[in-house]
Amino acid sequence: ERAAHSLKGSSGNLGATLLHAPCARLQTCGRDKDLNTARNLDHELESTFASAREALDDIRTRYTPS
Repeated sequence: ERAAHSLKGSSGNLGATLLHAPCARLQTCGRDKDLNTARNLDHELESTFASAREALDDIRTRYTPS
């Protein structure tokens, strides 16, 4: 629950809104001790994290001085 909360907050701070929602659901799963639903979020979290990372890498590349 704590890790999901941290990741949810960090994704929100970075503007990674697509990652924020599954992290919020994972946090709820942790609070409710719902491991089955949490396991089912694995693929969604993995794909949204990959998309967010790609977008952030693109931004970093555009704004890094050459």
